[in-house]
Amino acid sequence: MRPAPKDPIANAHYRRDILKWAAGNPDRQHELWIRASRDIVWYCDTFLWTYSPKDEADCPNRPFILWEGYQESALHKIVEAFGDYDIVIEKSRDMGATWLCAVAIEWRWHFKSRQSFLVGSRKEELVDKSGDPKSIFWKIDYLLEHLPGWMVPNHDRIKLHLANLDNNSTIDGESTNDDFARGDRRTAILLDEFPAVENGYSILNATRDATRCRILNGTPQGASGAYYDTRQKTAVHFPDRLIRLHWSQHPEKSRGLYASDETAPGKYMLRIIDQSYKFPPNYEFVLDGKVRSPWYDDQCKRSANQQEIAQELDIDYAASGWQFFDPKVLEKIIKGSARPPVLRGEFIFDPSGKNPIWIDQSGGRVQLWIPLDDKGKLPNADRQYVVGNDVATGKGGEMSSNSVASIADRETGEKVGQFHTALLSPPEFCKYVLAICRFFNNAFLIWEDNGPGGEFQKAVKEAGYRKVFYPAKDEMDFSDKKSRTPGWHSTRETKRILLSEYATALMTGTFANPCEDALKECGEYVHQPNGAIEHSKSLKHIDPTALGENHGDMVIADALACRGIKEFPKKKKLAEGQHDPENPPYGSMAWRNKYHLDAAQEAGHSWDSQTNDDLASGGQTFSPVW
Repeated sequence: MRPAPKDPIANAHYRRDILKWAAGNPDRQHELWIRASRDIVWYCDTFLWTYSPKDEADCPNRPFILWEGYQESALHKIVEAFGDYDIVIEKSRDMGATWLCAVAIEWRWHFKSRQSFLVGSRKEELVDKSGDPKSIFWKIDYLLEHLPGWMVPNHDRIKLHLANLDNNSTIDGESTNDDFARGDRRTAILLDEFPAVENGYSILNATRDATRCRILNGTPQGASGAYYDTRQKTAVHFPDRLIRLHWSQHPEKSRGLYASDETAPGKYMLRIIDQSYKFPPNYEFVLDGKVRSPWYDDQCKRSANQQEIAQELDIDYAASGWQFFDPKVLEKIIKGSARPPVLRGEFIFDPSGKNPIWIDQSGGRVQLWIPLDDKGKLPNADRQYVVGNDVATGKGGEMSSNSVASIADRETGEKVGQFHTALLSPPEFCKYVLAICRFFNNAFLIWEDNGPGGEFQKAVKEAGYRKVFYPAKDEMDFSDKKSRTPGWHSTRETKRILLSEYATALMTGTFANPCEDALKECGEYVHQPNGAIEHSKSLKHIDPTALGENHGDMVIADALACRGIKEFPKKKKLAEGQHDPENPPYGSMAWRNKYHLDAAQEAGHSWDSQTNDDLASGGQTFSPVW
């Protein structure tokens, strides 16, 4: 029996002839049943119908004819995965992915004995709602209703359940609650529109032991969450299990396909891919380096913004979230400023974090973008530096991210070094950071005091390091009055101010960042509907398998270094004959006061409520603490 033709008219004639040939003849009907059970593509092209009111308003019921190439290939991959392994489907909108999943599940339920499927989506009405074409069960019901009667098995249908009474196969439905499929056993589980599910990691945990085959189907909604992280790992470890349904694979949407190649920064040359297409006279090609078509250009004009295009059409995970940092500006900065570090190594120091010595080490945790002299010292002992810090728990466990220290040159506004680790507790990280500060000419120290930052602050206090940042009492008030508690405190508003200042500094060049990884991490910060700005990997849930991954740590450390440059305490002008209080004459009363103050703080005595207002404000005047 010849394959079903793909041409709609020829296919209609083929279907008519098949039905006439089988009418009233059980033997021929059984022969067709056997053929359908062995060839899912033939089954679809010969017997199945689909519903398309958008494309065919006058006649929405259409023969389901698979597109050669992407739809046939995707359908085979879905069926091959059943019972064996997970697959991820990433798609542009309106590529028929959910219909393909429905066809694969119905075919296996229809023709194979004792199959057990579970389908889920974020709301129950998207799984099974009578009369709603958006629901998965409605699609499966539709497939069955439009089959010839002799092809339909005896079945039982109730809400969220479909049983094949001839072979004991079942399809069940459920909303994706935290206990979805827990304790269940299934041939395969479909998780439809999975990027939109908020409790994605709970769902993955609950379904892991329920089946070997989970089908994660979805359109990107930012570079975050269980779907995104599973997609990334699948692409690396099992690329053949990643099904990509991009609009450019669709024969109708790709008519007139063209692209543009960058010949110089910001300059592009047109390249026509679909040579058979006749463009209208004076067609306005969009030259931006992307693959495009007249259909795509029209969709872009209809879209509200670039984020919508990235999400619905481009399968662009980063751009499908509302990025805080302008991606075009970041790309320009990366191309113009990013470069490898000139040195990599570690600092060794005594138990108190003093007397640091630089050691070259190829796999070291410290990166430097400035050279040292032949003795491993800074070339200029008078240079002033700032060290900004994002502090993590340092437990090195499942939920651990990195602690990061960013070193910046106060005069040039350039990031000159970075230290990161996931394996030091806040006090141990503090000791290492203080060694860095001392190496960099007693650098000005600033850190985030939230969470583990409290332990870091305590360790700074106990070490007696005094060249630290004091925040304004009210950042929103733009007051010069300083808090008496050191460290930068993160709230929704202070974080917005910090990152906005940093973004402006990057854009204007007042802060130069040569670290490509840190700049790319900026692109992962997104706006949230509640007004917050969050790193995409930290949203909703942290992937418990993401050991050692950054979750915005470098960006916060860099932004704090940038803030530190702005807040670096300026020395007061000295009157004639007045000595610098930071370096009073040896043996003088001021020298003795400073000596005892340093000794008291080294011993861990109080440093905030008993120090004078100048010290609390980040100034350079000190007095004894007793």
